[in-house]
Amino acid sequence: MLLVIVPSFEILPRAARDADRYAQQQRQEELDDLDSGYGPGSAEEAGQEMQEYVDDALQLLDVAPSAVRTSTWSTSGTTAAGNTCRAFHERIRLGDVVDRSSTAETLRTAWTAEGDHTGFDERNGHLDLSVYSADATISWLRTDNVLLVESDCIPSGAP
Repeated sequence: MLLVIVPSFEILPRAARDADRYAQQQRQEELDDLDSGYGPGSAEEAGQEMQEYVDDALQLLDVAPSAVRTSTWSTSGTTAAGNTCRAFHERIRLGDVVDRSSTAETLRTAWTAEGDHTGFDERNGHLDLSVYSADATISWLRTDNVLLVESDCIPSGAP
């Protein structure tokens, strides 16, 4: 004997409404987290918080800010919860101003000693310093000899 259970016509629409309510709740909680004061409130704020790390790196490398070319931009996207977001990007071209071998050793030594609120990673010719309070990372890309700052995509509002 085969028993077939047919769902009620009410169950499927209710499940869809519940899923929509849950998704809306997730989007709202993500926006509420911005108001909590932890982390940057915008991509621009993340970029401002990372400026001290850029300045420190240039000072460690004995490079004047006027000796490098810098470009800054932002990108837009959508978070996993569905909110619109923006990410900060800054590219600092070191060019021939610094030696790549000494740059790697200098930044590796400094960034590994940064502390509890940061994380250091080294892979494929990249040195990365993640700054948790800024939701951003500063990287040195050996092949391009650039410092690259990139923030996470910081929610900027409901979709």
